[in-house]
Amino acid sequence: MADASEEAAPASAPEESPLGNLGAMFKWRYNHIWKLYGQKKYEEAEAEAMKMLMEPRLGDFHRAGMHLLLAGSPHDYVDNAKQAVRVYGKILEEYGSNMSPKEQSGIQNLINRSNQALEKALRDQSDIDCNVREYLASGKTIDDLHDEQMKELQAREMELARVEMSKEEVTLGSQVPPSSQSVPDDTGAAQSSGVDRSRSAARKLPVEPDEELPTYD
Repeated sequence: MADASEEAAPASAPEESPLGNLGAMFKWRYNHIWKLYGQKKYEEAEAEAMKMLMEPRLGDFHRAGMHLLLAGSPHDYVDNAKQAVRVYGKILEEYGSNMSPKEQSGIQNLINRSNQALEKALRDQSDIDCNVREYLASGKTIDDLHDEQMKELQAREMELARVEMSKEEVTLGSQVPPSSQSVPDDTGAAQSSGVDRSRSAARKLPVEPDEELPTYD
């Protein structure tokens, strides 16, 4: 599996019910969030996706797309993958008879993609559960586990802060060693306790390299 492409794609589903300016705003936010994801600005994209899901008048297509994006996150990924499968399935069931063959194919593709994300999420969760059981069987406690997780989180945050400082120095024209300028794909993975979904694993949504993202023009 490969990371999502950063190119926006044509509509793969019919437009949602017209909501005037509100609908236009949802459409713009949806495209913008997927663009952030394609640019590998994952945390920003996820934060915006969660905000968008809180919108009470958000339509099914946009809602499903945000759940699909969040299925690649390190948190609540099983839940989000299930919701993506459910909502895309609902769209096809309720509106499929009014869709063109191309639109039906587009939604089915998104259902397939969501099912792949769900399968991966369930595998990751199963692996984590297994690691937790092994960790506790070694004589350590839940408190020990939480302490290790906090240390890993702090280490990741410090590493990300270091990378950001390096970027700023490069922008200002400072001479920074090349190794300091690269952003790690999975910060702190070598020290991971194996009881969290890693960033690199979570970011691999089931999207082929040349496949287009589910966005509107």
